Amino acid sequence: MRVTHNMMSNNLLRNLSNASGRMIDIQNQMSSGARINKPSDDPVGVETAMRLKSTLMSMQQWKQNVSEGRAHMESIEGTLNGLMDMTHRLRELAIQGANGASTADDRVKIKNEVDQIIKQFEQSANAQFNGRYVFSGTRSDKEALISDSVSWTGSAYELSWGGNDKPVNIEVGPGLLIDISVNGENLFGIDPPGPGAARTSQLFTTLYRLSDALQNDDYSEINAVIGSDGDTSDPFTLSEVTNHLLAVRSDLGARTNRLENIQKQIETNILNVQQSLSSVADIDMAEAIIQFKSTQNVYQAALAVGAQIIQPSLVDYMR
Repeated sequence: MRVTHNMMSNNLLRNLSNASGRMIDIQNQMSSGARINKPSDDPVGVETAMRLKSTLMSMQQWKQNVSEGRAHMESIEGTLNGLMDMTHRLRELAIQGANGASTADDRVKIKNEVDQIIKQFEQSANAQFNGRYVFSGTRSDKEALISDSVSWTGSAYELSWGGNDKPVNIEVGPGLLIDISVNGENLFGIDPPGPGAARTSQLFTTLYRLSDALQNDDYSEINAVIGSDGDTSDPFTLSEVTNHLLAVRSDLGARTNRLENIQKQIETNILNVQQSLSSVADIDMAEAIIQFKSTQNVYQAALAVGAQIIQPSLVDYMR
């Protein structure tokens, strides 16, 4: 095959173009920090990077869910802590009221404080976090204890309950759901609807029993409301209410600890995925600099050789 001057020139230009394009590609990688700027750079790597990015986005959403869930549960814990303190205070007041040495004026003062604590219990039933009622289950846009529905009949505390007993779950992993709520119906002893759709609360019934007993100087009823440790015949004496609150707080604390561990695990997994994604998609700057210098040297050498190839001209042949 005859090698012509045009063939040499075309081959030189093609090689120069390839080297120039390679330098541009490396420059783009170095300026963006990304090894893959278009699918053709690494088709297999693109697929791997897309899969890792999708996984990373899911993990970041799970991390956000966990953070919001922990804040929700900490808010509930604060409310339960307040209920526990008020229950202890009610027990102290009840014991004072059952003391025969207390005067009628003392019992009036005790009753007034008990009534204020009952009102605070009612407000706590409608505790909110981020504008949502925490004891309303999945109906968190509704008041749990509908305020204008409350009545004390003298024997039972009747009410309308706006929430439900369904758990509030958050997703913290693939198919992994965690309940971040406390069942308000269980917490306040809300009985199923009776005739006429009326509902009652065993807990509030106990509190109003105490208030009435103090007003009527009924010592035996005050002692019955106080209850005694180990006596579970009445599940909503003040002793049993305290035990019930402790059990609820213990369960909530266990789930909170689990969320904390899940959060740490997610954060570790996010770091691992980020490192994997970096190894696939990010450029090794030191290696890129070496490749650029090597390609640049090739380009400059090709220019030097090309100058020798295209040096002869028509004038040279006419001499």
